[in-house]
Amino acid sequence: MNLRLSLLVFGFIFISCDTKKSKEIIQEFDQEGNLIAEYEVVYGLKEGLSTYYYNDENSKYSKSEFHWKNDSATFQINFDQQNHILSQGPLKGYNFKIGKWKYYDNNQNLKEIKELIDLNDSTYLNQNWKLNKKGDTIGGNYYSVVFKDTVKLNSYNRFYFLMERPLFSRNSKVDAYLVRENAFKEQYYENDSLRYDRIENLSSRFRNKNVYQDKNHHIIFDAEASKLGKIVIAGYLMEVEIKPSEGYEEYDSITKNTYFRHEFNVVE
Repeated sequence: MNLRLSLLVFGFIFISCDTKKSKEIIQEFDQEGNLIAEYEVVYGLKEGLSTYYYNDENSKYSKSEFHWKNDSATFQINFDQQNHILSQGPLKGYNFKIGKWKYYDNNQNLKEIKELIDLNDSTYLNQNWKLNKKGDTIGGNYYSVVFKDTVKLNSYNRFYFLMERPLFSRNSKVDAYLVRENAFKEQYYENDSLRYDRIENLSSRFRNKNVYQDKNHHIIFDAEASKLGKIVIAGYLMEVEIKPSEGYEEYDSITKNTYFRHEFNVVE
């Protein structure tokens, strides 16, 4: 979304004075006098709600609302021409989508959820869930994980990952790569030097046992509870498709990483 603020020719500033804050409500207009933006400023910094309008009947959106804190955008809501919500989700600064974003159809049914993360200072689609009108998940690319939220000191916490919906196919393979505990604290990075362990899927680990041959998306490992307090298990699931088809015939293999960061507590 790029607003052409070059069209701005004048604006009105409404000042609300009190003893604690200097608050301004600023409105911006285009050359034809249409309102294109309205936002609050406190001591020169954007705060609270701001609204940007799209004065074009052919536009997908009628307006977008942004919530600000300390001059940084934290949440965005987009509306269609009937003033229904089309999408909404958290932000990490203006127009930097992050976290769980929700998308709706024309009847206001939730149709998709996207999990967006900060990977190498860019927005990365980590997981997504596609839903029908009943709210049932019918597609996407996502994993599930089972583990205990609290364990005793010097015991082990078993993690069971399953790539519920692989991106490529049911024949692909998924392995887990663990990184140092503090590596993905604020954002994620593509850096092989962060890795310290690889856990193969059950099909690869037990390739000589037929009972595991269809477990190519299942991963199990034990995390040691070696200290009191919080322990972080972070890393990514790498899905690999060998000799892919449908537009990727020139590649020997293709991969997709799905990043994770989970915590559990250790007690006496």
